[in-house]
Amino acid sequence: MSLRAWLLGVAGAATVALVTGMLAGGSAFGVRIAGLADAGAVTRWGLPFARLAADLAAVASVGMLLMAAVLLPSAKGVLSPEAGRYARLASRSALAWAVSTAATVVFTVSDILAVPVPRLTGALVLDSVTTIPQGGTLLAVLVLALVVAGSARGAVSAAGALGSLGLALLALLPPVLTGHSATSPNHSMAITGLGLHLVTLALWTGGLAAVTLHAARDRAVRGWAVRGGAVRGGAVRGGAVRGGAVRGGAVRGGAVRGGAVRGGAVRGGAVRPKDARGRAGQPHAVQDRAVQSHAGAGRAGLEVVAGRFSRLAGWCLAGVAVSGLAGAAARLTAADQLLTSAYGWLVLAKAGALALLAGAGLVHRRRTLAALRSGRPGAFARLAAGEVVVMAAAMGLAVALSRTSPPPRAAPPDPVRDLLGYAMPPELTAARLATLWRLDLFFALVVLAAAGGYAAAVVRLRRRGDAWPLGRSISWAIGVLLLLVFTQSGLAVYAPVLFSVHMIQHMGLAMLAPIFLVLGAPVTLALRAVRPAVRRGDRGPREWIVAALHSRAAEIVSHPAPAMVIFISGSYALYYTPLFETAMRQPVGHILMNAHFLLSGALFFWVVIGVDPAPRRLPYVAKLGTLMMTMPFHAFFGISMMMMGKSVASSWYEQLARPWGSDVLADQNVAGGMAWAFGEIPTMIVVVTIAAQWAMSDHRQARRLDRDRRGDGELAAYNDYLARLHRQSESGTITGNARVVE
Repeated sequence: MSLRAWLLGVAGAATVALVTGMLAGGSAFGVRIAGLADAGAVTRWGLPFARLAADLAAVASVGMLLMAAVLLPSAKGVLSPEAGRYARLASRSALAWAVSTAATVVFTVSDILAVPVPRLTGALVLDSVTTIPQGGTLLAVLVLALVVAGSARGAVSAAGALGSLGLALLALLPPVLTGHSATSPNHSMAITGLGLHLVTLALWTGGLAAVTLHAARDRAVRGWAVRGGAVRGGAVRGGAVRGGAVRGGAVRGGAVRGGAVRGGAVRGGAVRPKDARGRAGQPHAVQDRAVQSHAGAGRAGLEVVAGRFSRLAGWCLAGVAVSGLAGAAARLTAADQLLTSAYGWLVLAKAGALALLAGAGLVHRRRTLAALRSGRPGAFARLAAGEVVVMAAAMGLAVALSRTSPPPRAAPPDPVRDLLGYAMPPELTAARLATLWRLDLFFALVVLAAAGGYAAAVVRLRRRGDAWPLGRSISWAIGVLLLLVFTQSGLAVYAPVLFSVHMIQHMGLAMLAPIFLVLGAPVTLALRAVRPAVRRGDRGPREWIVAALHSRAAEIVSHPAPAMVIFISGSYALYYTPLFETAMRQPVGHILMNAHFLLSGALFFWVVIGVDPAPRRLPYVAKLGTLMMTMPFHAFFGISMMMMGKSVASSWYEQLARPWGSDVLADQNVAGGMAWAFGEIPTMIVVVTIAAQWAMSDHRQARRLDRDRRGDGELAAYNDYLARLHRQSESGTITGNARVVE
């Protein structure tokens, strides 16, 4: 199959799947409602096709950047010429992504306002983009896609390509905030699941498309070099082996006609073998070696690229499966809706396509990678091309699924459920706080990754025969357990309802769990457990970690002043502005708020008590001073909370209308007292930790000085001995010379 035919097959499969899904889901037919206008068939069909084009371009951009930044080897962080070509392809794809998104904006405005596209004006579209949530998110995607197009085109380093890849993945997320996810019964799980689904699916689909393109180009180059240059029976006919670089004539029977063989060199080309001086039987071997050298580099590159992508694809498959299950569970209220609703049918069809892809990935890992290592890339290229076609069909089904309404909820309307994603919990008791757990998918995945990754790294060290301190493992386990409690237990259930419980969650995530996580030394463990890149100068996971530690950003944030400002200012900026209420009303805002608590605390305690590598190391006196300068700000924050005469986010708590417990202002006074008192616990832990680290450092230094002193004494005695020998030799007592050792 040619490259053009393959691209047409991808577009055709996506189109057929989209049309079939819209027909099956019912979104292909306009529903006439008396008194309501209709945007018309152009919008009804144009919007999903514009979205499909944007999705395909987005996936292509992600795949090409993944190839340039991660899959292809680099030389000391500089993109190879081949990787640079993929970065430029990503720039073109991102430009197509931006154009398709612009068309999607127009069709979206037409669909929401029920105005046919010919009747839309530029002023109406611009006004709608700034006032309609869907328009704002699409505008953000458009801007980010243009930024990706510019940054990818100018990328010359692996870090630059990786930054462009991060921006491309970020551009996938704004539409998550609108649509079915934001209105599902459990919108927090739905939004987290959809975000994870988009990122992992884009990496998987785009990466496979890029690897398939790489394989097709490799086959085309090899086929052209062998057939287009016509190596037949040891003769190059009709022209040029470009890459073997014989130009200007044909090698027939060992003679170069139209060229010149002088001293064993083919001038006009680059083949100068020492043993090919025009003899009859030798030139074909020279040409074969040239062609093999040209094609062999491509085969080696394909083998490396396919091996790296195979490992990444396994994790992407797991992410797609978990996020797909979470999304279905958040939108469907009963299992039988998979079989009794059009939405459920499309979910099953998409799951079937992903199951086919999982099977193909297993075949890749077991068979085609071995075929690549043995020099047979054809099987890989054919199977991968088929996979991409199936993935394109799955993307068409996904767009049709987004245009299909989920089954309606049977439960009566509940304003509290619409705000929280769950019903109002019962009155707070200690037993309910300990037993009323609820899944927060985002932090559950964080906990799973933290626990599983750390355990796997320790096991790898043990199998290799290396030791890892038990205390660090215990500290990490305590930190992960605290993170689990603060994000999944009754604390997380009651935090949006009671400000006092929210404050406990805030202080625990920012000032308690990070202490134990930092003392677990995860970066040191990763540097010891992860293998260096196979190729010298290339960047694997270990090299990226080292580059991040030596980056300018790490040098800035590891300074005590920025770490203190980030740690302290978050609380004041959050609670003394409307930002807190905005975050509580948005599931993504709530996730980002808790993530900020955790990361700011981890940064501060990494600077103060961290055992991982850092761009700078503070003296222990400076560490204590940094801690003592920071904690009073938290105490003052708690006191100011108790002295406030009005409640924080009052409209949020009034809208919840909690039927039990104390009033909002009294609960806020309790929260301020907790913030004031809570700081004593982490302060005591950190002071004890710094004292222990200081004592152990002094002990190590004393032992080192003792060794140095013993060594100096032995050296002085040996020099005295040599000096005596020298004096004796000068006096004639012994013969020979001795020299004092410096």
